Amino acid sequence: MICEITVLDHHQRGFFQTFSEQFSTKLSSAGLIYKHYGKEIIAKILQWDLNDPRLDIIYSKVYVEFIEAFDGIDNGIR
Repeated sequence: MICEITVLDHHQRGFFQTFSEQFSTKLSSAGLIYKHYGKEIIAKILQWDLNDPRLDIIYSKVYVEFIEAFDGIDNGIR
């Protein structure tokens, strides 16, 4: 059996990944998980196809209104 393991460690020296080039807040574990799996989770909950154009809007809005706060707190931003 082969398992895929995704390492989501944001405490590595030199880690500067953000949600997109439009953001300056470094991702925390929450942001990394959301960036990696968020669209799939939202599509599954809403029973939408992954290609539904509304998905990008919801995905971005959830990050801005909810997840980015976790990223900021974890990185020492008020």
